[in-house]
Amino acid sequence: GVNVHALISKGKINEMKSARAALLRMISSLRYLMVQGLAIRGHVDENSNYRALLALVAEDNTDLASWLQRSKYKWLSHDVTNELGSIMAHEVLKHLVKLVKDRDAPYFSVLIDETADVTNHEQVSICFRFVDDDFEINEVFFGFYKTESTTAETLKNILRDVLTRFDIDIKFCRGIATDGAANMTGALSGLQAKIREIEPRVIQVHCLAHSLNLVVQEAMKVQSTVRDYLATAKDLITFVC
Repeated sequence: GVNVHALISKGKINEMKSARAALLRMISSLRYLMVQGLAIRGHVDENSNYRALLALVAEDNTDLASWLQRSKYKWLSHDVTNELGSIMAHEVLKHLVKLVKDRDAPYFSVLIDETADVTNHEQVSICFRFVDDDFEINEVFFGFYKTESTTAETLKNILRDVLTRFDIDIKFCRGIATDGAANMTGALSGLQAKIREIEPRVIQVHCLAHSLNLVVQEAMKVQSTVRDYLATAKDLITFVC
């Protein structure tokens, strides 16, 4: 006779395999959008880049096509999408940490800056700069960290928290690049001074790009044509965006 239990089990196994294959296609589609820096969602979910890309992939993938035809439990909610993105982000960070730590010479410098985003929240950006075993210079971005305060003590705590979280020893830090603000470069109470209290071999460097920006700003003050042009461009961008 027919083993009904075996048939049911086989059908369930095939269903699970199909669901896993669909999930892999969803993850790869989401990863593509994130790597390319494209928006995942829009004002209407049905017209989002993510949904459109999944529909395109489903044309050549029966597992995904079948999954998207389900009435519910499609794993397309904002929470699931955000969780998948967060998992991928953590995997990238783990890889970046290995790049910083797993070298013959584990020394590095830190590039740190703070600025307000479009919602007027202060964000601290942290990058690591190092030379790999092939003598190539690398800079890796570790993320933005929201803060309510931009005092030197707060910035020091944020940096130390990042180093502790990723098990990166500050004793291998040899440089810190910042802008010229007092909370960064203050000789007694600036961020660089507080870091040097922990690791005296750290050298503070004024960011060259920021220095150039200051020079350009001063130069524009005596060139009314350029000043007016940039002011008009700024107003136009504000109006359009």
